[in-house]
Amino acid sequence: MEEDPVELVVPEPIPEPTPSAPPEEVEKEEQPAQPTPPAEPTTAAPPQHPFLDRKDFYIPPASRLPEGSELALAKAFLMTQSEKSNLNLYDHLTEVIVRILETRPGNVVDAFETLSADIKRSHFVVDRPNAPGAFQKASEVAPANEIGAAQVKLFEKSGLEEPGDPEAFGEIPDIMDLSNLWEWAGVSLGKEETFMLFLSLKSLVTSKPLQSVRLWGKILGAKANYLIIEGELKEGAVDEDAPQVEEEVQENAEEKKEAEEDEDVPKRKEKPVIPLPREERVGVNKYVYYVCNYAGGPWTRLPDVIPEKLQASRRIRKFFTGDLNHKIVSYPPFNDTEAQYLRCQIARISAATVVSPSGYYTFDQEDENEDEENPQPQNIIINPEFESLSPEQLIDPANWVHHVPYILPQGRVTWENPLGQKGEEEANEDEDEEEGSDAGEGEEERENVEPETGPGILSPLSSDEGP
Repeated sequence: MEEDPVELVVPEPIPEPTPSAPPEEVEKEEQPAQPTPPAEPTTAAPPQHPFLDRKDFYIPPASRLPEGSELALAKAFLMTQSEKSNLNLYDHLTEVIVRILETRPGNVVDAFETLSADIKRSHFVVDRPNAPGAFQKASEVAPANEIGAAQVKLFEKSGLEEPGDPEAFGEIPDIMDLSNLWEWAGVSLGKEETFMLFLSLKSLVTSKPLQSVRLWGKILGAKANYLIIEGELKEGAVDEDAPQVEEEVQENAEEKKEAEEDEDVPKRKEKPVIPLPREERVGVNKYVYYVCNYAGGPWTRLPDVIPEKLQASRRIRKFFTGDLNHKIVSYPPFNDTEAQYLRCQIARISAATVVSPSGYYTFDQEDENEDEENPQPQNIIINPEFESLSPEQLIDPANWVHHVPYILPQGRVTWENPLGQKGEEEANEDEDEEEGSDAGEGEEERENVEPETGPGILSPLSSDEGP
């Protein structure tokens, strides 16, 4: 009997037990999966810029404008005018690029800022060119080169210096020798400047009708200094450099009178003030004065002293600028330039500080003073019999005298009646009658005016009154 084949049964592997999930997770797994919503589109925040909030400049990327429109808007933005400088970036960049192409500098990138700043400064224009903050045009010639060119001419031989009559030219003091005395007193211009000044004086007397000259002094200014020369004109010589001050005063008086007549507001009629006549070649205007800013520079003749201007100069204090055409702005009003103000101060300083030892000068006996209102003699000469004083005597102020006349409060050396002379009163008699005034009152007032007086010439320093 055949045996049946034995079937081998392989047991199935027992699965390993899995950890039981938490009840909540089981429940979640049992729930059907929910569809996820689509992601919302994200938009980039626009950059923070003040111009981007303006619709006429900022174009969002979403709006696709034609290329020509975008270029026009960009150009319009670059052409926006600045509120401060009235310039725009488009024109400025154009000028900078044109300047670069014209000059073609070596390092364009490094020179870009400099060229841009220069172009901006060229467009800056102020209403007042002389304002403190205004740009001034640079001089084409350096000041040192200008001074050097003027001083070189002093060493050139002139045809006027040919030997001839020695009296044809004025007297020049030996300032090189005098400079040693100045140094002993603690004052010095320096050897070089003193020598240049000597050559400049030599050139001045050969071109002007001057009998004698001397160095008056030096005044420092804010912008430039003044070297001042005092000269005496030759007798009978015509001073061609004298400014026409009387015509200017008359024109100013006429303009003021016309301005008052144009006003409609009625005013009380006042008697016109007669201007005091200026002294010609006597008194405060006995000498003429020339000034220059540096040794070897051009000499400029200062105007004569006007009495009214000298009165005003006593009541104001102003710094000198070094510019003769500078307008003096002050209160009380001076109404003139620095040239007249400088001339008035020179007259005041000379009258107060120019002194000499007692007995060095004496009165001219041949001088006949016929002026009844000013009987004091004015002309003096050097005393040939003068004997020098000892150092002990020179210490005493009583041994020093003023040899420059005293200036009266009215601005003259000789007193002048401010109400005019008799001839002027008679000429104005008709006008007084038309105004209903008594002609005799003016004559009485003129006679009752008390003349101004002061210390006479050659008065000692010990008699000076303190401030």
